[in-house]
Amino acid sequence: MANNHLQHELEAVSKESKNSLHLISILVKEKLQKRNYKETQNFILNWGEKSPQIVEIILSTKNDYKLAHYRHPQKPTKELVKQVDIAYSYTGTARLKIRRSLDDVYLNQKDYFIQYLIIYFLIVAVSTLLVYINIRTHNQKEQLTKENIQRIKAIKALEKSESKYRRLIENLKKHYFFYTHDTEGIFTYISHSITGILGYTQDEFLKHYKTYLTNDPMNKEAHLCTGKSIAGEQQAPYTLSIYHKNCSARYLEVTETPLFDEKNEVIGVEGIARDITEKYQTEQEKLEQQQFLQQIIDGITDAVMVINNDYSVSMMNPSAKKLINNDFIKDINRPKCYEISHHQNSPCTGKHHPCPLKLTLENKTVTSVLHKHITADGEVRHVELTTSPLKDKDGNIYAIIESAHDITQFLEIQKELNERSLELDHLAHHDNLTKLPNRLLLSDRLDQTLKFAHRHNKKIAILFIDLDNFKKVNDSLGHSVGDVILQESAQRLNNCIRETDTVARLGGDEFTIIINDIKDNDIVTEIATKIIKALQEKFQIQGHDLYVTTSIGISIYPDDATSSEELLRNADAAMYKAKDGGRNTYRYYTEDMTQKAFEHILMESSLRYALEQNQLTVYYQPQVSAKNNQIIGMEALVRWQHPELGIVSPAQFIPLAEKTGLIIQLGEQVFDISTKQMAVWMKDYQLTGRMAINLSGKQFQQAQLLEVLSEKLRNNNCKPEWIELEITENHVMDDPVKAIDTLQKLQDMGIEIAIDDFGTGYSSLSYLKRLPINKLKIDQSFVQDILDDEDDRIIIKSTISLAKNMNLNVIAEGVELKEQKDFLLDHGCDLIQGYYYSRPVPGKEMTDLLKSTDWSSL
Repeated sequence: MANNHLQHELEAVSKESKNSLHLISILVKEKLQKRNYKETQNFILNWGEKSPQIVEIILSTKNDYKLAHYRHPQKPTKELVKQVDIAYSYTGTARLKIRRSLDDVYLNQKDYFIQYLIIYFLIVAVSTLLVYINIRTHNQKEQLTKENIQRIKAIKALEKSESKYRRLIENLKKHYFFYTHDTEGIFTYISHSITGILGYTQDEFLKHYKTYLTNDPMNKEAHLCTGKSIAGEQQAPYTLSIYHKNCSARYLEVTETPLFDEKNEVIGVEGIARDITEKYQTEQEKLEQQQFLQQIIDGITDAVMVINNDYSVSMMNPSAKKLINNDFIKDINRPKCYEISHHQNSPCTGKHHPCPLKLTLENKTVTSVLHKHITADGEVRHVELTTSPLKDKDGNIYAIIESAHDITQFLEIQKELNERSLELDHLAHHDNLTKLPNRLLLSDRLDQTLKFAHRHNKKIAILFIDLDNFKKVNDSLGHSVGDVILQESAQRLNNCIRETDTVARLGGDEFTIIINDIKDNDIVTEIATKIIKALQEKFQIQGHDLYVTTSIGISIYPDDATSSEELLRNADAAMYKAKDGGRNTYRYYTEDMTQKAFEHILMESSLRYALEQNQLTVYYQPQVSAKNNQIIGMEALVRWQHPELGIVSPAQFIPLAEKTGLIIQLGEQVFDISTKQMAVWMKDYQLTGRMAINLSGKQFQQAQLLEVLSEKLRNNNCKPEWIELEITENHVMDDPVKAIDTLQKLQDMGIEIAIDDFGTGYSSLSYLKRLPINKLKIDQSFVQDILDDEDDRIIIKSTISLAKNMNLNVIAEGVELKEQKDFLLDHGCDLIQGYYYSRPVPGKEMTDLLKSTDWSSL
């Protein structure tokens, strides 16, 4: 490369300086080195014959032996003699003497000094003549002035050419130095330009050359190349690492040529070295960048390619290499991006295949496009191509990095999510089982109906419907049968009302109907009677003839109440009156029904006082590993010690707290007491499980739930990882969209979620799989009869199997017998809770159990 580079520079000089003595000496030197004496003589003769200004050329040795001679047949009267010595080998030196005609010397642009003098005197003479002629005649003056201007331009052009030549020679001195060394590798000559390049004097370099070499491994290869040159082989250029006098490492591109004597034996080596430090360091930096970039893209699973501006691919990761099909690639050493990714022979175009390279070059920033591909199997795939420009230090884009991500599945999921969003919106406002409006939609419609009735002075009726004996049928025959009863009941209710009326399911076996625009109670009575008759007809389900009845409570707007809450509450009170009246009937609300409400108020007042006075306490029931009978965790259960009534059953005050809203305050107190106690137990006993705390529906719907729980955990030094929240599936299904979001946030805190009383609610399995939960809790109603009831055994086995398939843990509550425990253990139940191990006990007794309990024999 160095020879080619030097040759190009010498050719450029030759074009500017024809017949230059310096350049001619180089050409003569090359021929003498090769011992081409005949060719040397022919060259000199041809040179002389083609250069009429040359009088004589003599090429001779030191002892005046003529190697070549040319003499012009007609010798001019005036001559200019120039000569140069040529060292063409280790021992050989020739002298080149040239005699030129002084008359034609201005034609030689390279002998610039003499040419300048001659032209200068010519200009002076011509100028003097022009001044003289100008005195004689104006016309002659004008003509001669033009000639003078032309001569001045010629002189300036000559000076410019000479300046350019001098700059070129100086540039060579800045970047090149020449040397020779003998067959022992000892330097015999070094050009003085070594000082400008490496800082050493000629004498310093000749004496201490080897001490200046660095320890770079490339120098071993350089040593081998020099050895081959000494052996007479012509070598390709190699790179040498050497220290500058200022101790910085420099890099030289070296080209060496063997020197031969008359016997064609190697007598030494001649070399030319070019300083390529900046180029080498730039290439190394680029190489390091490429290696770093390659390491990065190799770690990306998507196909990644670095694409040059001509579409050729310079780098790719393993994923991209898998796309290569050699049948479509013309040059495997320089494949095109479209050959690799699209198996075609031209760049991407069109609506479905916009060219990312073109777009990136136009936009000069990160660009993303979508490509639609059809595979060999006919499958349509959608690929997102993201490209980023790679710029040099001047900010010019020299390539792009392209990543290809198959988003087919993402688009399919996105489409499905859009469809599911509509479905979830429907689920949020409708009961999933019966497809009827749920409590949320009922509340909205009732509010709208009341506003309309108020504006237009209309009456409306609210029917609160409860299916009698439904729980018995559901518990005995299973939830699948119960679900069908609820679905068919919903259809029958819809058939009993008008198009303007609304049927809604509140949950469980409770339904509500809004009857619009009633003139009197007769239409309400007619619809209620129709409903009773429709629901008392038999249900044929799974080979069973089943019967249920209904109790209906009715309240009228504006006679009984003016708000939706009061109307529903009064209809609920009337429904209980219908149940008390023998069921399978209806009752209109009357004021005497407020007595029960009054009792509720008294109980509510007592409960509120109990909360204020901290009369509530928490008992704990152990949760035990079914495999090793070790206490893993416990469930926190609230108890109320009333000063007058004594122990009040949770079955009494929990529903009251739910209805009155006190359940939120109650739940927070239980959570506060339980987490404070759990922090102590975890410190003293390092339990492997968690404290299970019940979360009510109203708590679950509370907007500040996460903030409240986080604050209490923080105040009590209790970690979220020690706590598990139990929530019934019915509460989850009240608002499934919000439930998913809340449960996920609780899990993100570190709290685990258990679905309590699993199997007694009305969530579908298809919806259950979307819930972010950790555990299923089998309700005690299924556990109690597993020894006698095959249906309960099937339900429990199915529940455990379902949980395992969903990577959920299973706990069974209400276990009282060893046979029950053994059945649950045999079928994969993880945890056991019940009187078989322990009743719920106060905190102190629970501490004693943790200290010394040994249930290993149970």
